[in-house]
Amino acid sequence: MDRKTKSKPVTFRLTAQEYEGLKQAAKDNGLSVSHYVTQHVMASKGLTLDQIRTIYHQLLKIKDYVQMEPQSKFASEIQAECDVIWQYLK
Repeated sequence: MDRKTKSKPVTFRLTAQEYEGLKQAAKDNGLSVSHYVTQHVMASKGLTLDQIRTIYHQLLKIKDYVQMEPQSKFASEIQAECDVIWQYLK
């Protein structure tokens, strides 16, 4: 997300132990605490935004490959299934 569009701060309280666990989880995932919390709060259907983006890019790769192999009798079905999967993730 573009940092310029983020204008609403959110504050919540944790115990010292909870905060240390949160910091460690963020560090383990290579994220700032803010980014880590944002990803998990905004997660859709149990997936983080990064996971959804990764799935979307993989679906695009599958669809691109299928378009290069139009003689396959399953090409249109595969493309349709990719679209269905994407709709579930929205």
